[in-house]
Amino acid sequence: MIANVASDTVQSKLQLGYSGYPVSHIKFLRCRSDMGELQVGGAFSESPEFITEGLLRCCSCGQEYPIIDGIVQMLEQRELDAEGIHELRFRDELNAVNPNFPNTPAVEYWNNLEMEPTLAALNLQEEAVFLELACGTGRYTTKLIGRCRALVAVDFSLVSLRALAERIPKGAKIGLVQADITMMAVAPRSFDRILSTTCLDSREQRMAMHHLAAEALTEEGLYVFGNEYYNLQTRLLGLPRVQRYTHGGMLYCHLEKDDVLRETAPFFRRVTARPIQVPIPFTRHLAYKWKKAIARIAERIPLICDLGALLLVSAGTPIRQPVEGQHSSGNKLAMTIYRWYRNRQGKDS
Repeated sequence: MIANVASDTVQSKLQLGYSGYPVSHIKFLRCRSDMGELQVGGAFSESPEFITEGLLRCCSCGQEYPIIDGIVQMLEQRELDAEGIHELRFRDELNAVNPNFPNTPAVEYWNNLEMEPTLAALNLQEEAVFLELACGTGRYTTKLIGRCRALVAVDFSLVSLRALAERIPKGAKIGLVQADITMMAVAPRSFDRILSTTCLDSREQRMAMHHLAAEALTEEGLYVFGNEYYNLQTRLLGLPRVQRYTHGGMLYCHLEKDDVLRETAPFFRRVTARPIQVPIPFTRHLAYKWKKAIARIAERIPLICDLGALLLVSAGTPIRQPVEGQHSSGNKLAMTIYRWYRNRQGKDS
């Protein structure tokens, strides 16, 4: 909590106000139609390093994507399904009324039980290039400022992105993009870290997101995401696996560890998942540090950890479609012997 308060205090002293989409971050985006590279097709900005108004044009097919208020708009709303349209409208209405995450002590404690292990799992480095999927109004985004070299934050709610823009320090190298993360395209093998904390409704959507992450990650990159956990309490009480947070609100699905492993298996060779956000009874009146310490211990105890509300998943070693003519690492000894043999034969090795 002290770290979060300090971060907010520092941010409050900065001059806030999104400077626009960084010109240096255009290379991280691709055309949705043909994966073509994008170039500036007209722009206006107070600084040559940022674009506040303009458009990006595909070098291959010529498709254009407008930049308005520094936000690259790549969303085709007509492609959203009925649930997607409902969620977009619901979030826009909710964020228009209250764009900031609630900040009561109870919510802040519960929120920190999620955010602290998630940020720790990312193992951030200052030189990392970061992609945040479904960033919302910036609950995580604002914590990432200054902790990575470049950041692209994506969400399909323009209202949420505009609320986030107001919280970004002037001059920060953060690119905001309005897009559906199950349909967007980014530069392959360009991101060192990818984060998602969204609750996508269907298996197909989640697998599309995992595919995007696998293609976008560098070879040594790390993909961290969270999902509602089909925990012990939910199973014992026979509660629905698919439900809404509130009446008429957003739909979400509880997943088991096996569900996560099956859905990520086609895209990552290394996947780990563990429950977090374990509720601990009779600790309401304890000091924050003791409540947090007990909750962290509970996350490591078998059976008790199965009461956790969320699954925190880390995935690495992406599986990708082989490229024509691309060599693998092979075996150094075998290649040395082969080259020696071919040279003895007077042939090109």
